[in-house]
Amino acid sequence: MPQSGILYVATGSKHLAEAEHSAKSVKRVSPEIPIAIVSDSPSTCGSFDVGLSFENPERSLFDKVSALSRSPFSRTLFLDTDTFAMEPLEELFELLDRFDIAAAAEPVRYLYSMTGVPTAFPELNSGVILYKRNDAVDKLLTQWDNFYKNERASIGIHSWPNQPSFTRAVYNSEASFLLLPPEFNARIMVPQAFSGRIRIVHSRLKRPEFYAKALAELNENIAPRTSNPSPTTTLQILRKSLRLSKVIERESN
Repeated sequence: MPQSGILYVATGSKHLAEAEHSAKSVKRVSPEIPIAIVSDSPSTCGSFDVGLSFENPERSLFDKVSALSRSPFSRTLFLDTDTFAMEPLEELFELLDRFDIAAAAEPVRYLYSMTGVPTAFPELNSGVILYKRNDAVDKLLTQWDNFYKNERASIGIHSWPNQPSFTRAVYNSEASFLLLPPEFNARIMVPQAFSGRIRIVHSRLKRPEFYAKALAELNENIAPRTSNPSPTTTLQILRKSLRLSKVIERESN
């Protein structure tokens, strides 16, 4: 089994195209890191070193949850398809000498409660996950799978977000966890503070082929700074999160 590598999960042509753009950005900054993809369609872009077939996907958020355990690497950096690598990523894997799993906090958090998780433990974003394969992490991934299936069945929403269940699985796990700084999962569509160079941008822009040019200015100034997204985009995200909070409140009563 290769030591370290990057994993994508892409089902459907839209997400495969996004993954190809993202993988190209990784190859530009870290050409030596092998990249694997789990997909229901083959890619011809040449950026993937390993291709794993995804049979009968749901084409939902559950596909990611169920596929993380299929990584061909002993140390994996999972990236959502709507990510873009800005700087070399090799040093991330050094964290796994000390920790089992790492992820960043969700910037749009505390808008709804998560059963069994203290408020002081923030909701985690599942778009950038660094993990190594061991018993503790294998159990965590299995528990995430179970939590998510149960949440979705209870609430009855097929596209239910997988982050609350991921957060609960991490909190209840014996795996050692590290909270990544926002520069390694920069959600630039909402106001967020950064300091130093942004390594990974996580944002679904309209024209991925222009990501490199559009995002280059993010690191022109590496002093402490904030993202300044469109007020309309921020309002749309907040409205969606508030709708989720109402669903959770209704189910808990």
